[in-house]
Amino acid sequence: MQKPQLSLTIPILLTLSLVGIMGPLGTDLYLPAFPQLAHELSVSASTVQLTLTAFTIGMAFGQLVVGSLSDRYGRKLPMLVGAIMVAISSVGAALAADATQLIVACGFIGLSASAGMAVGRAVVSDLSTGQQAARSFSLLGLIVGFGPIVGPIAGAATIAIFGGWRAIFWCFAAFAIFVFLVLLFLPESLPRANRHSGGFTATLSAAGKVLSNRTFIFFASTIWFGFAAMFAYISASSFIVQSVLKMTALEYTYVFGGIGIGLMVTGYIATRLLNRIKASTLILVGVGQLAIGSILLLALAASLNLSAMGVILSLLLIGSAMGFVFGPAASLAVSQVRSSAGTAMALLGSLQFVFAGLAAPLVGIAGKTAVWPFASVSLVCAVLALVAAGLGRMQEQKTI
Repeated sequence: MQKPQLSLTIPILLTLSLVGIMGPLGTDLYLPAFPQLAHELSVSASTVQLTLTAFTIGMAFGQLVVGSLSDRYGRKLPMLVGAIMVAISSVGAALAADATQLIVACGFIGLSASAGMAVGRAVVSDLSTGQQAARSFSLLGLIVGFGPIVGPIAGAATIAIFGGWRAIFWCFAAFAIFVFLVLLFLPESLPRANRHSGGFTATLSAAGKVLSNRTFIFFASTIWFGFAAMFAYISASSFIVQSVLKMTALEYTYVFGGIGIGLMVTGYIATRLLNRIKASTLILVGVGQLAIGSILLLALAASLNLSAMGVILSLLLIGSAMGFVFGPAASLAVSQVRSSAGTAMALLGSLQFVFAGLAAPLVGIAGKTAVWPFASVSLVCAVLALVAAGLGRMQEQKTI
């Protein structure tokens, strides 16, 4: 197989971060508008959270298709098409007349944004291996981590300036066009000689090869369950902070942004420690932190002592835990299936958002002032992620 002539430079990594941030930024931008959306569209909290479910299902399906196609047609073209479709879908969301139309539009935004998430990570796999790959994945996640910080603040500012949630989607459409223009300068990382020449049968064969690899399954499952807990936090945080703790939309952005900084800090720590500590060890640290935060929040909910300090500390532990997990787990998951990196990243990202989409509406089943559903979902996901990480570590030791 021909070796790639490119190296993973900082400009390439920054470009991949820019296109990769469209997914998390798209969900986080309009989080401060959740209560406003529920009121203006006359729907329940769970109905509003279905926009996130649609978004994640779109990203799940899109990554499954686009990631595999990038193994055949290259990395650059799918990302360019995805950026343009994000812009068009965002315009549709801005013009939505009711909750149903908004849910459909959010689904198409997620479908379109999926290209940057799956294909961008495949580019990292094309251009790096081993510890460098683990560090690169962690650094990519670190930069993309600006989404949870900038997103809600930008969303709240947009609402304050323009007076409504629709302006958020107009601004996101403009951002997608900007990303498209930047992508025009990105070099192709997958040479034609390394691309799959087959059609649907070859895609299924590649997917079967990836899914039959135990190392991939265990470490990918760690990400799937961990991200489900993190997305449950994203879905529930606006209602917990504003409806339970009685904070304003602006104060919520401070809390959410601060936790986003926590995610970046854990991601940065992971990049620094990967030279000294095994990737599988860092993964266990992350899912352990996730479990501790979930237990603490569930205990607070059971005692009915929902102090602001205790709740925010729990949310910080839950929301920042995956910084230790994303990069190391993605690197280990793809380590034995590099010949089908696009398909592997597509499956990893696709099922990641399927699990997230299932978790999002569960946190609102008892109303917008109940904390225990989210705490319970987060704890179950944390335990499953811990089991998967432990099995992955055992499998890693067998292959050494």
